[in-house]
Amino acid sequence: MSKQHDFESLLSSNSPSIKIRNPEAVLAKIQKIKSDTFSKLMFISDFDATMSKHHTASAPDIRLPSTFGVIEMSTGLPPSAQKICEDNYKKYYPKEMDLTIPADEKLKLMIEWWTSSQSAMVAANVITEQIIIDAVKKSDVCLRDDTDKLLKFCNESKIPFLVFSAGCGDIISSMLKHKEPICWTEENMVLISNMLGFDEGTGILKEFKAPLIHTLNKKNFVKHVKEFQTKNSKHVDGLVEGRNNIILMGDHLGDVNMKCGMEDINECLNIGFINYKIKENLETYMDTFDVVLVNDETMDFPNQLMEYLKQ
Repeated sequence: MSKQHDFESLLSSNSPSIKIRNPEAVLAKIQKIKSDTFSKLMFISDFDATMSKHHTASAPDIRLPSTFGVIEMSTGLPPSAQKICEDNYKKYYPKEMDLTIPADEKLKLMIEWWTSSQSAMVAANVITEQIIIDAVKKSDVCLRDDTDKLLKFCNESKIPFLVFSAGCGDIISSMLKHKEPICWTEENMVLISNMLGFDEGTGILKEFKAPLIHTLNKKNFVKHVKEFQTKNSKHVDGLVEGRNNIILMGDHLGDVNMKCGMEDINECLNIGFINYKIKENLETYMDTFDVVLVNDETMDFPNQLMEYLKQ
């Protein structure tokens, strides 16, 4: 049996970890992306609980640190600042993942959360760039298994990989560049997230740079690149020019909006990771994402997809 047939069979299988509402439509979308070749393709991916693990099989009820969690737990914040951040997580994370809360109400809650926690981190007056790197290295935060394989494939195939995160960009950057497995490549990767600003004299964190990115406003990627004026901003337009097929990965329903603002989209395959309140939320995730990966710690499906597209 060929690998192509194996993958096509996987889409229509009754796998407990791969849920697809309409396998025939998904296969048709994938085959169109395949026929257009890699020269028309790009990735847009969330980071927290998408590229990184939400939990491990050995401790399924313990949430691994998010990027902000790394700052909160591993950078030497004083107990008072830690408590503010911890209390905010306990208060707001369940609300973020509650599908019954109206979008306008949830928007206010997310702004409250991000603003309060970021203010506490800055006010602590202890965080430096080196502390961020050291915190990442010693933290339990980790990538999904074989994420490095996916990123290497995209780099070798000259497929742009855009990371769009409501987390902390400096943590993401440090993780991909300084924590094994090292898997950042300048040629094809771009990061847009909440970036830190450090005092030129003391080197201590003084601000979170605007614009504030949270889970409900993740759209207009190219616009954000220009606002950030990052090192990569000068080549982003050229990097994605003519690429009208997208593979999008996220763990939050709002992540499907990451493609908004991209021009002339032909096909977009939406891959969702569901890690939390699976029984309650699975049907809604299946209505939102083309493919839903259930309680999965790996990048197995995206890697199998890329092998299929390559053949």
